[in-house]
Amino acid sequence: MADDRENNLEFVQENNKTYNLHDLLSSDAMLIGKGNLGNTYKVFLKIGEVVVVKRLRGQFVYGISKENLQELGEVSHENLLPFKAYMFSKHEHLLVYDYMPFGSLYSLLHGGKGNMVLDWETRMKVAYGVARGIEHIHGRGRGVCHGNIRSSNVFLNESYVAQISEFGISQLFSKVGLSSEYSAPEVVKRANQQRDVYSFGVLVLELCTGKDLVREEEGFSLAKWVRLMFQEKEMIDVFDERLRVYKKEKIRVQMVQMLELAICCTFENPKKRPLISVVVKRIDEVLCLRTYCSQKSRNVLNLN
Repeated sequence: MADDRENNLEFVQENNKTYNLHDLLSSDAMLIGKGNLGNTYKVFLKIGEVVVVKRLRGQFVYGISKENLQELGEVSHENLLPFKAYMFSKHEHLLVYDYMPFGSLYSLLHGGKGNMVLDWETRMKVAYGVARGIEHIHGRGRGVCHGNIRSSNVFLNESYVAQISEFGISQLFSKVGLSSEYSAPEVVKRANQQRDVYSFGVLVLELCTGKDLVREEEGFSLAKWVRLMFQEKEMIDVFDERLRVYKKEKIRVQMVQMLELAICCTFENPKKRPLISVVVKRIDEVLCLRTYCSQKSRNVLNLN
């Protein structure tokens, strides 16, 4: 990263100020991700601390104020990962996050961390945490949304608590809605809460099926693939083979109910998608098995 010493690194909380911009830009960095808005680096500070820096592409940045950035950085919730520092100049646009040693949900789910297998309980916990994080975002106002829900933007801490990064970034930095494998089919210029629900549904389908969307052909729709699979195979065959080993009725009931919820979230008609608050309540019910499992579901999962 090029040196830009005439500018300051602004910290959201002053008590986090343990290094400066020169320390950041002169440290060793390793590219760990490429996204719609820019590249992400793991930076090894000389003071021994490790942070993550997102370097935004210039074409996405316009009219950003310090107040906008400060407000985003101050958002606090167990299931959100806000940036801790930022720097904007003519040549550089940087966001600094805490480093999450377990990495992203994408890397954990698809073998990027030593082929660690996420069991069903952990996947349920992740889905619930992501839903709660989105609920907190949507609760900030009718027009407030995340805008880029995807497994590479979900990180897990040491207790496997899910934390969503990049809250508000796509809305603040991009003049147009971002398109990805998680995007809803409707054509709209800006992200909205209904599209967040669709993207969450795709993420849950990813948790259930184990499908790596990055490796699929361009234009692949996981929601359409799951619906097509229902017509050709038994429901249990849709699930990740690492989940099919579970034989207990409780887990298999949860699996099919989460799959059904994800399908509801990915309805093509946005008006038919549930509110994220309803989704959170539903997952809570599924976790506690306080809902009835239909006879049809029991039959396809061989629970009788």
